[in-house]
Amino acid sequence: MVYSASVPTALIQKNGDVYFFISRHLKFLFLGFIMFFIASRIHYRVYERVSILLYAASIALVLLTLFSPMGKEVNGSRRFLELFGYRMMPVEFVKVGAILYYAKFLSTCEFKSFLKEAVPALLLIAVTAGLILVQDDLSSTLTVAATMFVMLICAGLRVPEILLSVIVGGGAVGAVFYRAFLTNSYQWKRVDAWLHQDEYLGTLNFQLRQSLYAYAHGSLTGVGLGQGIQKYYYLPYPYNDFIFSVLAEELGFIGAISTIFVYGLFIWAGLKIAMRTQNRYGALLAIGITALYAFQTIIHIGVGTGLLPNTGVVLPLISYGGTALITFLSMAGILISISISE
Repeated sequence: MVYSASVPTALIQKNGDVYFFISRHLKFLFLGFIMFFIASRIHYRVYERVSILLYAASIALVLLTLFSPMGKEVNGSRRFLELFGYRMMPVEFVKVGAILYYAKFLSTCEFKSFLKEAVPALLLIAVTAGLILVQDDLSSTLTVAATMFVMLICAGLRVPEILLSVIVGGGAVGAVFYRAFLTNSYQWKRVDAWLHQDEYLGTLNFQLRQSLYAYAHGSLTGVGLGQGIQKYYYLPYPYNDFIFSVLAEELGFIGAISTIFVYGLFIWAGLKIAMRTQNRYGALLAIGITALYAFQTIIHIGVGTGLLPNTGVVLPLISYGGTALITFLSMAGILISISISE
């Protein structure tokens, strides 16, 4: 799918090298499968012991991105770290590190005291999400915060505390939107464009319009792999941010629904692993990984169909993107490790 979606961009931007994106993608895919195998062979309790180190390392990478010359600004946001000629997105490592450490943190909480246990748990969400937000990455901020909050609820937070957390969290989300949108005229216009989609079809909602065209053009069975037209500079970033739209055009409704069904099976399997795991850390870890897959898939598809504002998020295991591909395959390997160990 990456090859089909990336050919038009490669022709123009990479001097006609139609294999530029797919060759890099295959390298990352190979490395990702190695990480998947290694992660699946390591007992998940090992991750518990090193979780604080992995979380701290991921935070350090974000700080390097923000404050060192190795950090690179792309499209107005400083999200990329350049090492040895390759660009990576440290936020993808934060997603893994946060889940690993938060599962360990919550596994020791009994929530007998709101101030001593629930408040620190909520603050950890706020600190992690806030650090990501500094990179002007709203989609990852909300994805990570939602994932950690689901883990918090599953850890046994009591109903009154959940309600209080929702109120506090609602205020925090409001502050996030104020920081990201109301103080940024362009971002606010994007939200307004989402709320009034018909009024911006020729401007800010051009991407959405072309995405919906792709869905409509694909019809039931699709136009055929490689035969889509929206990837020809109608859709921006068709090989990552809008790859599901390209998939829907070329493979049709049947292909799109089949893909969603496969994601559903993965999420169901992750929940089954979490429910049958006797160890508290393992169960919370499985829930966190599964929730992240679910939220990121929902956001990606929701953006392409107009159900959510355009935020720019990759589709797990399908979109082009080396860091995301490696980390999501690694997390799948950790799920396998939990399943085997239990």
